[in-house]
Amino acid sequence: LGKDLKLNTRLGQMVWEAHGKAGEPPAQTTPEDVDKQTFELPETAKALEDYKAANAQKRTLREALKDLENLDGTDFGPSNAFYPLANQCYSAKVAEFEYKVCPFKDAKQDSTQLGKFAKWDGTDVMLFENGAKCWNGPKRSLKLTWECGSTDELIS
Repeated sequence: LGKDLKLNTRLGQMVWEAHGKAGEPPAQTTPEDVDKQTFELPETAKALEDYKAANAQKRTLREALKDLENLDGTDFGPSNAFYPLANQCYSAKVAEFEYKVCPFKDAKQDSTQLGKFAKWDGTDVMLFENGAKCWNGPKRSLKLTWECGSTDELIS
């Protein structure tokens, strides 16, 4: 037993020193206790900061990839003319309602879903279908007509 105790004490001290601690470990400390303690090396904070930054960048890239995958196969109009609008959203207040349209995604009236982009009707009209069901009728839908102008905006 005495030999095991001395071995455990020496092992505890080696673990203690391996973690950058000087001197003797606290009394009554087993090697397992020493190993469970938090030890910070000078490089730890920088490594953790770099790790968090890399994870944030990874998350951003995954979201961008998901957005691109969701657009795969989307009809952007003649010669892909409307592609620059793919990740844009436009809103306008009309009477007491706030309309928000994200071309190639969806359209809303306040929080009510008016529909998701379904297809083109001609070269300048987008159809949004399968919106929220009206309380007494069909599902909502929207026809969005594009006009060339000096600014990108919803006008009515």
